[in-house]
Amino acid sequence: MNKNIFKFGVAYYPDYVQSQSWMLNKKGAYRAGLKERMAFDFERMKRCHVEEIRIGEFSWSTIEPSPLKFDTETFDLCLEFAEKNSIEVIMCTPTATPPKWLFDLYPDILPLRADGSKVHWGSRRHYDPLHPKFKEHADRISEFYAKTWGQHPQVVGWQIDNELGHHGSSSLYTVKAKDAFIDFLREKYGSIESLNQNWFACFWSQALRCYDEVELPLATWADINPHLQADFREFCTAVFRDFQKSQIDIVNKHSPGRYVTHNLISNFYELCPWEMTKDLDIVGFDHYQDDPLPNPTRSLVNFSLMSGLAHEKEPGKRFKILEQQPVQVNWQQINRRFQLDWLLLWASQSSMLGASSMDYFSFQKFYGGAEQYHDGLLSHDLRNPESSQERVMASSYTMFSKLSQTFGFHSLPDMDSTVLIVHSTKSLWSHRICAQSSDYDSVYQLDDLAKLFSQLGVGFRFVEMIPYHLDPKQILVLPGYAFEITSEEQLRLRNHAKSGGQIWTFPRTAMKQVNNHMSPLPLSILDREGLYLADFGALGPEEQESIELGLSEMHFGNKAGDKTPTLSGYRWAEKIKLTSDIFKPLGSFGEGLYKGSPAILERQHGKGRHIHFAFCPVVNQAFLSWISESGTLKVFLKSSSPDVHIYPLIQNGQKLYGIMNFTDSKQIVSISEQKVTSGVSFSLNQDLELDELSLDLTKPHFFEVEKRSATWIRVNA
Repeated sequence: MNKNIFKFGVAYYPDYVQSQSWMLNKKGAYRAGLKERMAFDFERMKRCHVEEIRIGEFSWSTIEPSPLKFDTETFDLCLEFAEKNSIEVIMCTPTATPPKWLFDLYPDILPLRADGSKVHWGSRRHYDPLHPKFKEHADRISEFYAKTWGQHPQVVGWQIDNELGHHGSSSLYTVKAKDAFIDFLREKYGSIESLNQNWFACFWSQALRCYDEVELPLATWADINPHLQADFREFCTAVFRDFQKSQIDIVNKHSPGRYVTHNLISNFYELCPWEMTKDLDIVGFDHYQDDPLPNPTRSLVNFSLMSGLAHEKEPGKRFKILEQQPVQVNWQQINRRFQLDWLLLWASQSSMLGASSMDYFSFQKFYGGAEQYHDGLLSHDLRNPESSQERVMASSYTMFSKLSQTFGFHSLPDMDSTVLIVHSTKSLWSHRICAQSSDYDSVYQLDDLAKLFSQLGVGFRFVEMIPYHLDPKQILVLPGYAFEITSEEQLRLRNHAKSGGQIWTFPRTAMKQVNNHMSPLPLSILDREGLYLADFGALGPEEQESIELGLSEMHFGNKAGDKTPTLSGYRWAEKIKLTSDIFKPLGSFGEGLYKGSPAILERQHGKGRHIHFAFCPVVNQAFLSWISESGTLKVFLKSSSPDVHIYPLIQNGQKLYGIMNFTDSKQIVSISEQKVTSGVSFSLNQDLELDELSLDLTKPHFFEVEKRSATWIRVNA
């Protein structure tokens, strides 16, 4: 099998095959043997260029139907077929679905909800990771899997458990959790007096006399202590990281030379992804749409986070998509069937944003179980010789093959990141615990920034904290980073600005101390000089602030006689008072409670500058024009639609751009300079076959991209 620059695979379930091993002959449907059915499955995989399969995450009761009685035939046979067909295997530890006999032996393995009620057996993720007997059996079965299959030549990697923390399982409320939480707090704070101080325990008479009085954040009538909640989330992340690390160590011992990964979840921040990936070799991701319809911007944010997590391990390292949702799932309120070409569009988008592979969930549609309506590559109907999704997968494979031929790629290009965005989970937790507004969320600000930069063709990357070393050509963005900037971080920011770098900050930045108390000196970014925060507040859904820009020609290219432009703000606003001329107002609130107070502030510092937005900008054409014409960003390509994304790429010093048109019509991409030299564009036709589209790059100031297409172009440096 020829290796492609982007690898395709499937989630495959040998443990389900025996129960759905229907085959077709001239007489009709019949029950096939395990070997016959697997031979059929692997032939279909080869036909649509499957290069890897992921197996085993829910297989515990198949492999160990009774305590210490093992049956490995099904997986042995699967690995035999994988070897015959040169298909790589990602093996999973099966701890996400413990068998019933384990709960019969130890009923208190079952977790508890926040109201104290028990989570019953019969689904998945129903275990307490702190229960010593469960941990013992989880390590034991992981060791059995690693010893049994860990040296097999087709096993190239391991996935630990499955979607840790999903379905509400991230919060731990058992007696074991309470004891462990107390130990966590004692190590963090030392004295109970220190805990009381950090928890602001004088409020609502919550002071504790000793650690034995600590309670978990169980369900109450009113709000739970927010400082307790923040510590509890940090604690739960530490527990699941330790649980994962135990299995990583076992796998590494008995299956050396294989990578270890885990499948993080879309839009999931109950466990900190920065912490949960520190012990992994490769970042893995399950890409699903939580919105009723596909949301390209949210996918952009998710893919960019995974890329940032991977970059944290090693610059240029790519992540794996371990589950790619099909066009119809089974868990939404209305499980709409998306257009089939979304599979091609998601593959293209993810490849531009740092993915190395995509495994579809799943190979089979299941004949039974809770996911029997969930889509897969193979139809329920045995008479279907080729499913629509098989055809799309084959077309997607062809697209990357042609892309490789066109540009001479031996590997995919990387994102060329001009912007670094601080994406702190602890900050996000802080804002969510004391939300103040259901319309404000740090993730919404990330969405807005993603819309801004993708329309202007500016690359960005997420980082967990203010980096130690910053390139003066980069812009550092703090989108509502909750906590005070430390003196060491302020020094980094000042040095960045002095050398020509830019810093952008947005509302709710530096408002809190690290223990979730409000800061007495909010908005102290480079230092504490030049302003103070007089007031702030959430905006209702019916409110939209008007920001008037009295901008100088030097800064924003305005010509004499031009009408003063206006921007729009929503979700949050700050009333800032200036105490010196260090900050210069670039715009002010034109109406509302803060009318006349500065809405955008600029501070020159050395060769660079700090810009603070006292509102959440609406990313519309006015804001895009303001940014692109100000000289703040160097804009080469620009789209006019939030659903046309432009991603700057680089490979071996060669500049490229990836352009995704997610709309149902042709779209214009503007060019500031005629540097485009060549390009190729792809979409699916009505027969789900790949179309290579014409791309006219001869016009001086723009070119068109076809509807629902993925385009790659090369430019001169």
